[in-house]
Amino acid sequence: MFASKKSSDVKKYVLKLQDYKKDCTSKLRYLKIITDVVLEEEAKSIFETNYSHIYYIFHETIYSLESTSKQKAPKEEFDGSLWLLGKLLTLLPELFARGWQCHSLSQIMIRILHPGNSYRFKKEGIRYFLIWYQILGPNAPSYVHDIYADLIPGLITTNDFRGPSEEEFNSSDILDHPNMKSHPGMSVFIDSFSHPIQSIEVAAIVPPNSNEKIVPPDPRDGLEVLLYYMVQTVGVIKWRDSDVICSQRHWRGFMFLFDKFKSVYLLVVCPNYDSTNSIYKPNLSLPNPRTVSKHNELIASCIVVLVNWLSRFTYDKFIQGWFELIQDDISFEKNPNLGYTQNLIVRDTLYSSVKNIDFIHELYRQAFLFSFTNKQQIEAIRTTISVYRDWMITTPPPFVTEYSDENNSKHKRNHHIDKTLKCDKQNILQVFITYSANVFLINTSNLNITFSSKTRDSKSRPIDEQTDVCKKVLNVYRTLVMNVKMTADTWQQLLLILLKITSTVLYQKNNLGGRLAQPIFQTLIVTWIRAHTNVAIQNQLWEQFLNVLVNLTQRNELIIEWDKTMQTLTRVLCRYVYSLNLLELPLDKLAENKGKRRRAWYGNSSRVQDNLDKKSKQVDKNFQNVKMECNSQSFKQNSKCNLNAGPNLARSCSDSKILIKSLSKDKNENTCSEHFRDALNLSLDDLNFAVGNNFFLQKQPAYKRKAISLDSLFQQKEKINYNNRRCSRSPSPTASSGIDNVSVKDNLVVDPLDLQDGNHHINSDNRSIISGGTSTGWLPDVAAIMWKRMLGSLGNVNQINKSELHYQIFRYLVDMTNNLIKIKINLGITHDNINTPYLAELTPPIGIVAPWCYGALMLDSSYKKGKIAAIQLLCTLATNKYMKAKDDITIFINFLHFILIGEDRDLMFTALSYLCGSKILSMLLPGHTLLLLDIVHASTILLTSSDFKEGMQRSDVISLLGCLLCYPSDRYPKPVLQPSPGFDLMECPDMQDHILNIVLRCARREPTARGRCVSLSFLGQWILHALTQTFIVPKDTRFKQNIPSNFKETKLVPQYHPRITECMHVLLRSLQMKHSAVSGAALESLRLCLEKSKEISEIDNLAQTFIMSICRAIEIHQSKHLKLVKKSFLISLCICLGEFCMRIPEVLLVDNNCIGSNENLFKMVISVLLNIYATNQTFKMDIENLTFLDNEDFEPKIVVDDINENNFFAQEDITNLKSVIRCGAQTVAKHLISYLSQFPIGIGASRLNSVVDESDDITNCPPTENSSFVELDESKNTFNFNNIQCLMLDKHLLGSFMELELYSSGLTAGLSTSPKQVRFLLRDLNGKSCWDASYLFKEFNSNKIVTFDHFFYEYSSKTQNQANILDSILPIKLVKGMRQTLRQRLPNELPTYNKMEIDCDQLNDILQYIGNSSPECLPNQILLNSPSPSPLGSYLEANTISIIINQKANETDNLIQYFNGKQNEHGMLNKKEFLGLHNSSSGSLHFQTSRSLFNHMGLSSWERRVQINMLTKNEKLYRDLRNVDLQKCRETHKIAVIFVGFGQEDKNSILQNSSGSANFENFVAAIGWEVELETHMGFFGGLPKQGCGHTAPYYATPFLEVIYHVATRMPSNTQEAVLTKTRHLGNDEVFIVWSEHCRDYRRDILPTEFCDVLICIYPLKNGMFRVVVDKKPEVPWFGPLYQENIVGGAMLSILVRETAINAGRAKRSSLPFYQQFYEEVFRSVDTVGMRYKEATIYEDFISRIFNPNTSNCKDSTNCVSHLAAALIDTSMKLNSKVAE
Repeated sequence: MFASKKSSDVKKYVLKLQDYKKDCTSKLRYLKIITDVVLEEEAKSIFETNYSHIYYIFHETIYSLESTSKQKAPKEEFDGSLWLLGKLLTLLPELFARGWQCHSLSQIMIRILHPGNSYRFKKEGIRYFLIWYQILGPNAPSYVHDIYADLIPGLITTNDFRGPSEEEFNSSDILDHPNMKSHPGMSVFIDSFSHPIQSIEVAAIVPPNSNEKIVPPDPRDGLEVLLYYMVQTVGVIKWRDSDVICSQRHWRGFMFLFDKFKSVYLLVVCPNYDSTNSIYKPNLSLPNPRTVSKHNELIASCIVVLVNWLSRFTYDKFIQGWFELIQDDISFEKNPNLGYTQNLIVRDTLYSSVKNIDFIHELYRQAFLFSFTNKQQIEAIRTTISVYRDWMITTPPPFVTEYSDENNSKHKRNHHIDKTLKCDKQNILQVFITYSANVFLINTSNLNITFSSKTRDSKSRPIDEQTDVCKKVLNVYRTLVMNVKMTADTWQQLLLILLKITSTVLYQKNNLGGRLAQPIFQTLIVTWIRAHTNVAIQNQLWEQFLNVLVNLTQRNELIIEWDKTMQTLTRVLCRYVYSLNLLELPLDKLAENKGKRRRAWYGNSSRVQDNLDKKSKQVDKNFQNVKMECNSQSFKQNSKCNLNAGPNLARSCSDSKILIKSLSKDKNENTCSEHFRDALNLSLDDLNFAVGNNFFLQKQPAYKRKAISLDSLFQQKEKINYNNRRCSRSPSPTASSGIDNVSVKDNLVVDPLDLQDGNHHINSDNRSIISGGTSTGWLPDVAAIMWKRMLGSLGNVNQINKSELHYQIFRYLVDMTNNLIKIKINLGITHDNINTPYLAELTPPIGIVAPWCYGALMLDSSYKKGKIAAIQLLCTLATNKYMKAKDDITIFINFLHFILIGEDRDLMFTALSYLCGSKILSMLLPGHTLLLLDIVHASTILLTSSDFKEGMQRSDVISLLGCLLCYPSDRYPKPVLQPSPGFDLMECPDMQDHILNIVLRCARREPTARGRCVSLSFLGQWILHALTQTFIVPKDTRFKQNIPSNFKETKLVPQYHPRITECMHVLLRSLQMKHSAVSGAALESLRLCLEKSKEISEIDNLAQTFIMSICRAIEIHQSKHLKLVKKSFLISLCICLGEFCMRIPEVLLVDNNCIGSNENLFKMVISVLLNIYATNQTFKMDIENLTFLDNEDFEPKIVVDDINENNFFAQEDITNLKSVIRCGAQTVAKHLISYLSQFPIGIGASRLNSVVDESDDITNCPPTENSSFVELDESKNTFNFNNIQCLMLDKHLLGSFMELELYSSGLTAGLSTSPKQVRFLLRDLNGKSCWDASYLFKEFNSNKIVTFDHFFYEYSSKTQNQANILDSILPIKLVKGMRQTLRQRLPNELPTYNKMEIDCDQLNDILQYIGNSSPECLPNQILLNSPSPSPLGSYLEANTISIIINQKANETDNLIQYFNGKQNEHGMLNKKEFLGLHNSSSGSLHFQTSRSLFNHMGLSSWERRVQINMLTKNEKLYRDLRNVDLQKCRETHKIAVIFVGFGQEDKNSILQNSSGSANFENFVAAIGWEVELETHMGFFGGLPKQGCGHTAPYYATPFLEVIYHVATRMPSNTQEAVLTKTRHLGNDEVFIVWSEHCRDYRRDILPTEFCDVLICIYPLKNGMFRVVVDKKPEVPWFGPLYQENIVGGAMLSILVRETAINAGRAKRSSLPFYQQFYEEVFRSVDTVGMRYKEATIYEDFISRIFNPNTSNCKDSTNCVSHLAAALIDTSMKLNSKVAE
């Protein structure tokens, strides 16, 4: 219904349209209604049917507008007329194409396009004219072409004008261009023709409104409108044809317009357009520098419009998704329903011909020629850069051949483009590289123009915008270098352009060069490196590159980028030549893994194992992706290197002439059997500073050199040695690809290690591009050659004029050398710690920069910093064994000689500092001994200089002098260089004295704590050395008459160095310093000298001074406010004092005249120790003659505390500190009293205490009634016997009395005179002591029968009872009254047992006989029977003896009277009565002898009752007593000793050693003595008696025990034995490693959580030994060996042993809450006293002494009272006799 109504309406309106009576306005309205109702096809039919009527309507409407132009016509009429024109042109193209109404339309178009019309009206006119122009096409008449040529107002289409002169311009000058019209009706040009649109007869139809501002015509606006409507009019014409033909007509229409535009307007708007430039044959000539000109600026405004229009259809960002509009697998011909959009038509037109493609690139070239004078130009340049960037990287254009159908399926639609239009992508790259260089070559620094930036606060200048654009271009360059595949020509063009840019921009002194220096250098260097890995580069190009960089060495940016590049290339060299990752070196990873193990000590082991398994799988997966070039078997055969081989391994780190050798290939095998021998071709001559700039241009040899890929080589090595090694590649940062990212990171380092798959290609010949092959990417030879070339790219660095840059380069060279040294150290490191890998075949060229260093040292003083870095570098090479060539060593010694004797102290100090102290001596460089006097001279100047600087490592210099001081006399060099200019040799026999003076001065006045400690340590070593090297001279050298005799004895005395006393005084004076580390170092040196205590005592008054000085030091350091650091030091002073007293002769200690008073040294020592124990208060000693030599020259203050010992200790309670110090002093005093002149005891030095306890021999005595022998358990039944009693004799003194039956056998058979013996056990801080005592009786007569088993006596007659009984009880016949004088036998008479007399002293006579018959037994010619001086004095001694004799006489009288009374009553003394003389119960029978000894010792007196207490006897007491016995009474240390043979660098091989070298065995024998573990009685250090070898070295002193866990002594035949050995060694805190391997020992070889101190010994070829001490940071300072020392063989064992002991002490002192051995004993004894002490009254105490088990006595009360009464009576009687 609606359709029929619509059709009727259309017909009605069509009829009205045909009615001639209707006016044109009404008809136009009816026509609009019709077109709105009907479809487009119906409208076209209506227009074709009524074309004449419709055109008439249009014609009349237009002319009516012209007639009413002076009047304001309605806007609807204007719009309606233009609308109708558009409908006519789009719906009737067939009519207009045949020329229908051509003249009429031309007249109408002239009127519409009139310049006087409104701007909007003109724009619409241009649009409809372009539609009509497309319809006419090439058939258009000439006047239509003329109309087209005049479409842009103000612009003529001739090119015969000349621009203005070159001068400065303003933005307003654009309107004064000659092509501009001054007013709408007239041109400024005097031309002979008239334009059809501007003829006088034609007037404007629609003039502008009064509101519109009339401005001169701007050609840029007209050009924009023309280009815009050229695109908008495409596809709007409705041809009555098929879709395909219609689309083709559209395409041809736009092609016609585009061609006309190029022919009419192109040369006008772009006069510099060069049609000869073609993308297919690009012109790659290098651009030239330009300047900003006014002429170029006027033209550029139109080019900007054209470039912006062109970028809309070539930049993918503006036409996103245009490829997705058409399906990839269906061609255009097979899909007629799919039409082109306007953009696609334009794009296809631009890509449809060679000229159009060339037009695109030429127009973009014009964009690069802009002058940065306005924002539009700058944005156009940025757009152009982005277009090319997308073409080259992300979205290539259709005319590029690289992205064909088979390579990129996304772009399959591009096949419809003719193959003849295809161009190589490399052409695009080359064109962009060449064109974009123009942005660098224009100078905009003088332009006074500012642009408003995005932020209103700042404005930018042209130079700022140019810098930003240049960085964007450089960013694209680097992206091409890293991500795009380029041919050799493209690489070469890029390098040429970069060299042109570098030389042009950076040579000139302008702002652009300063802004772009760093990114330009970075891009140039990275491009240069990457080019060599992909293509072959000509030598001429290298020369240009070298010349450019050499001429720009005055720029700091070049030096910085050169350093970054060398760092990167060093990593490349490390990775591809030496198969290491410099950022993850094996040693660093081992240290890191060790730290992780520490942190994950309590972690989940299964989780860690899972992570390791994952990593291992990932490693295997990574290596599977690498293609193997050689089979595993052939590589194994060729990779094994013979260490003794000749030419293949005749290279070293100092021999830099490493030849490039060809890799052998087996012709009989198909598999590849070659392996990489050498890839470096580095020579010291290449870096000779006298050679010119092209000294690196050495042509490669003509022979072929084969090399395999690192990946395949590395993979094979992994399968052989490194099964779990990972080789990772980390991507490098690249520039962003977005157009908005216009800034570039100036500090961006493009990593050449980042290799894409497409850039790394290995061909069958396995030769790199740089070696003449075809394999690309990084290969070992490429890495080596590029490293070498880049190292020399700056030319001779000593020719740089700026001293700061010269210093900067050498500072970088030092860092590079350190990295090369790291590489060398990490070569051949085992990763599994199971097998030691082969030694590395290739070594880094560490010494290659030595010639530059020599050249730097020849420069003037302005290059001082560079010279300091150069000498640092040379010393580093020398001390790391990288200077072995004779020429190098000769030159080095020459320069070092002049530096050490020169006036420049900074150079002198640098040389001394970086000679690494004594390390230079261990290098054994040929001729190094010539410099010893120079070193002494320079050290003297440095150490005595008042110009002291903090931070100087003065300790290294002192260490060097100390090693020279302790050199054996036969090792001192004879000829040395004289410290003066020239090379004069001289003899210096007194060099050691000079060194001694310097060390002594340092020990007195060195301002640094570390330096003072080192000097004191070496002073102690020298004293020990001097005391060892003694010489013997006659005692009396005066003349004597030679008297003949049968025997002539010459007494000789040792003579020592005369300065020993002076050095000893310095050490003793240093003990008084407040700095704990310094005083501790002095004490360690003194303890070291204790090894020669006997020799010290032979020097006049030195031993006395030694003791008095230590006593004075104790006095000084003892104060109320103690610190923890003083605790260990004060106790160490006491122990050192005690040990010295134990070692020196006893005569010196008891001599009363040695210290100038009536007191002796021993009394002084005891007084000092007891004073510490008793009062803890400071005291003053009265020492008259204690003075030190050169005391005024001693400086007690430390200026720089570079040790800071307080950081190693934790604070502790002051009360506890005092208690510990008292305990230590008490221990030393008891040691002296107990063991003075008694050490070692008969059992040897391994034990000081007894091993006997209460349970030994207890079964020989009868048990009590409550026990039986069947139930004899030590812990339960020991104290149940009546013959044992435990007492607490003092607060910290425990005693046990046991009465045992005496059994004599063997040597003691027949010597016993009593049936009982008393065993007395004493426990205190000294440990446990044991005495066995018994009564001594006279020999029995023949008529006397004694039965000891039953204690029964029978006598021959009653009259002899009294005499016999007395004779059997008393040792001698007593006479009433005082003691009789004893008779003394002759010295030669032997006092046998048969000759024993009452008035003779048998012991005195036997000692007299021994001394007379064997004088060699006399100590110091003192008779054996002469009593030693009593410490109580002669007066007190005589009184004491008199009291004892009187007491004995009184007791004898009392006993005789008692016997006489018994004899009168009974006449005979029976068994029971005899046993009951002193006992009233059977329980006291088994303890009577012990009770007698207890009484004789004075312990039963009333005065001692306060101190003595009973102990509760039970099994807990027995257990605690055993715990006391287990405590050590001496300081104990366990030290691991390991032997490392040559070629051993893994755990397995080292632990498998069952023996060492001869030197090692001699060393082990010298640090202790061998003990059998099964019979050893001393400290074991955890070793079992069986299972860890038969013997072990052991060392002991009165205060110390050391056991050595020697790895070679322990078995390793089974896995369990190796595990046991590892546990014992790994638990030790100190390791001594004897290494004969060519590399230094590392901690991670035997990984352990302990090993706090590592002492490594390396034998040297000259018979000396290098000892390196490595401690953990938390261990405090210790000595005597410090860091690295050179030690002779005679002193090696003593120094190493003392250092190891001191290391253990230092470690323990840093442990919080660590208790020394005396603290443990003190605590154990104190625990027994507190737990088991019984508070008893006197009666109970006496009862327990009378009977240990009072419960066994039937009438204990009577017994106690009877015994107490007897004792009281006896005591009263004794007192009365004494009073008489």
